[in-house]
Amino acid sequence: MNVTYKTYGYSTYGFEVDVLCTKSDFVPTSTSTTTATTQEITPRITSTTSTKTSTTSKLTTMTTRSTTTVTESTSMERTASPSTMTKYESTTILANNDQEPFIFTYPQFQVELLAANQTGRFAFKVFWSYYPSEICKNNIQLDTVQLIPSTSTECMTTYTAPNKVRLIAFGPASSESKILRHSAVFEGDSLNGTYLGNLYEANNRNIWSKGTQLTVYTYGLKVQNSRSLFLGMDSTVGKNVAKFSGLDCSEYPDKSCYIWPYHYLPFNDNTAVITASRDVDYLYYLYYPDKFGDNTTLSIYEGQLNDEHLLIALNKSNYNYQLPIAVKNTVKIYTVDEMSVSLQRSNSPTPADWGTVYYGSRVIFHSFDYKTASTQQDTAESITTSYSNLLVDFNINVKYFDFPGPTTLDIQVNLDGNIQFFARYTGTNPPPSNMFTAFGNSMNVTYKTYGYSTYGFEVDVLCTKSDFVPTSTSTTTPSTTTAPATTRSTTTVTESTSTESTASPSTMTKYESTTSTSSKHNLSILLLAVVFFV
Repeated sequence: MNVTYKTYGYSTYGFEVDVLCTKSDFVPTSTSTTTATTQEITPRITSTTSTKTSTTSKLTTMTTRSTTTVTESTSMERTASPSTMTKYESTTILANNDQEPFIFTYPQFQVELLAANQTGRFAFKVFWSYYPSEICKNNIQLDTVQLIPSTSTECMTTYTAPNKVRLIAFGPASSESKILRHSAVFEGDSLNGTYLGNLYEANNRNIWSKGTQLTVYTYGLKVQNSRSLFLGMDSTVGKNVAKFSGLDCSEYPDKSCYIWPYHYLPFNDNTAVITASRDVDYLYYLYYPDKFGDNTTLSIYEGQLNDEHLLIALNKSNYNYQLPIAVKNTVKIYTVDEMSVSLQRSNSPTPADWGTVYYGSRVIFHSFDYKTASTQQDTAESITTSYSNLLVDFNINVKYFDFPGPTTLDIQVNLDGNIQFFARYTGTNPPPSNMFTAFGNSMNVTYKTYGYSTYGFEVDVLCTKSDFVPTSTSTTTPSTTTAPATTRSTTTVTESTSTESTASPSTMTKYESTTSTSSKHNLSILLLAVVFFV
């Protein structure tokens, strides 16, 4: 296969040709000569005629069977050329009975049918309509750190950023992402700006504004559960990431969705993954662990893409102890510094086996909007050893604790259903500044804010083999303590820091352990085409 692109001195925007090589069962009837020839077949379908320019689609003999493509061709006057030029936008392969519409903002499009030995017919419907005379608008102001998702509404959504806007769309974990074609993205703060593409394209390659504003309109697209459909960020966020892949796993079985960021250094092909929902991402199974490179690090961020919001950095030496892991916040970001990592994801802790621990297991208890001011930080989680007679030392480090007003943090360790250790921490009774150990086979962590806005909490736990033998069984009545009665093997001494926060109705005091860990684009006509085979 040869590809040749000649401009003869004209200024152009270049071209892109994507090729997928697959095994073929086509057998030619004769052997071609080495002289190249061009073969044209009488077209079954011709394109519509534009008010500006007209084109005729061309049928080309190919080995593709029962395959049709639709090409959006937009007529634009460009000062770079001495005449009006047609700009080629994109090509999409269609399936039979495809009911998802193509929306064109210019009165021209082109359909190309790829011929094969099989006979058949092709048909489509075209609907013309005017833009609504009045459209409401949602305005979203970005800063240089925020990643703000949005769902489909009757309104247009305009993002404004300090620099440029980068748009990511969330496609389901299958070909069903073609629903994203039911959209249009424009430069500026209205539908009169330059057409930049649609959300389907934003999902594949992201869309960048040329100025500081970008507007998305989804023509009343309905999505289930008001799930996040697209996300805007300032262009400086993740500027070393070539592409953010938006992933939506909400409507698919747990085991059909996986997280796959990659970074191939020789090609500077750096793709990060973003999920956006109020579900927890439970990551639990590492595909191809043998391909986890010695120098590969998977960094997991919650809310923002910076060190302050780094939850964990997984590498070859620690992933086996750190998985499964619960990743929270509305926006979760996954990046890799070298090669690739593929992790299975679940909406539920059960398939992930989150909550079951073994010797060496590491668990991060933390609130959903951790490190973000929120009134939805209440948390109640527990872990249990893989079988009842597996007894462990729970090595506990209260890494961060925000406790405005009556906020409480309860930590309880049980042995065969009986309470071994219980402590309730508050503003007047803060947690110890050192790591402490409690013995048992289950552990509960409960964080209650009583309606206050807080920055949440984090408790890190390491499970190790224990040689401790209890001399008696404690009662089931908890008692509030300032230090664990079974504290042993205190290894790290840290400082307790108090800071002021304005996110709460009252002055808040935060406890934070300083213990460190080793992993850290004004047309009134709308053309909508629904394509199907007959």
